[in-house]
Amino acid sequence: MKLFCLSLFAGAALVAAANPSVYDVSVTRDPDTGRVTVQYKIDAQAVVTADVRVNGESVDLNSAVPMAGDVNRLVKKVDTTCSFGWVPSGKDAVSAGADVKVAVTAWATNAPPDWLVINLKEPYDVRYYTTSNAVPYGILAPINKTQRLVMRKIPARGVSWSMGSVGEVSTWESTRESLHTVTLTEDYYIGIFPVTVGQYAAGYGYHGTPATAGNLLPRAGISYNSIRGSTEDGIDWPNTTPRHKVKSGCDLDHFRSITGFMLDLPTDAQWEYACRAGEGAALNNGTSGEENLAKIGWFTLNSDGATHEVGLLPPNKWGLYDMHGNVLEWCLDWIDENPLSDETDPRGITSGSNRVMRGGAYQYPYGRSRSAFREIIPPDSKWTNLGFRLVCPAEAVR
Repeated sequence: MKLFCLSLFAGAALVAAANPSVYDVSVTRDPDTGRVTVQYKIDAQAVVTADVRVNGESVDLNSAVPMAGDVNRLVKKVDTTCSFGWVPSGKDAVSAGADVKVAVTAWATNAPPDWLVINLKEPYDVRYYTTSNAVPYGILAPINKTQRLVMRKIPARGVSWSMGSVGEVSTWESTRESLHTVTLTEDYYIGIFPVTVGQYAAGYGYHGTPATAGNLLPRAGISYNSIRGSTEDGIDWPNTTPRHKVKSGCDLDHFRSITGFMLDLPTDAQWEYACRAGEGAALNNGTSGEENLAKIGWFTLNSDGATHEVGLLPPNKWGLYDMHGNVLEWCLDWIDENPLSDETDPRGITSGSNRVMRGGAYQYPYGRSRSAFREIIPPDSKWTNLGFRLVCPAEAVR
């Protein structure tokens, strides 16, 4: 290997905790094969990412030319030489006179990058990316809807916001939607799609799940009890502490065993905060009304009475798809029939007969598909419009 007109520029993740440091960075290029290799050291375990610029233009090599090695993952080799590399091709080819710059960034494990991709088939690898454009194959590729779980970090740490709504339509509920202030204390990852038929199959070990039309649909007809375990088994959120406890053998148990992440259903507040993405209007694109819902969600006026492939309509500004319509999504909370009050990290009431579901569904009208509308469903129900979306703490565990 020779140093070949290549350089580096500094990169650092801005986090509340002390950042891991990157040092002894070198970039080399093999003049025979064209392979670019980056070596570095870190002074603490960290998620490591790289920003590559060729002749001044940023290149998403993660999707264009795969990087291999100690990058876009949790790196545990402290004060030891780590490396990654790629062979540029096509428009990203590195000529002899090209100016190639590489920024290696170490992210604290309690504040990883915004995009998490979990492979649901062997070798069950986990990757982190700083932008959606860097996700391999593109986030809307069939493989990312069937065999991988793509998750977006939601910036919630220390945020206070208005949950609920004022009387907008005839379906407004003065108790279930009472406007109140909620404060969230931690960031979290949430799936950009409701869990699909293909992802559900992969979570149960059917690793050859093809990207057929049926496998791209939301997994529907599933109960809360199937996902988390039933109350009879003592898995009774929020009475169990920590909330991560689930019944052995339930759906979440399977997903956790292959991914290593404490995946769960979102709380009621987490779901609405993620759906809104900062918008206080009835819909998460900052608008209201049936004609605007038809642009972002499948409901009575445009669904033809059926679920649709996830990700076909535009996402909210945080990159989350199908938050309005398609299928209802289970939340952890029991429904509270009393007016809601200001609270930090709300956990809901301690017992009840119905769980909260959010988002509306393909056969629901506009009023029941709004960001604030809270549906009530018995936890053992398996109706054809019941689906789910997964969350996990924003911590790098793999």
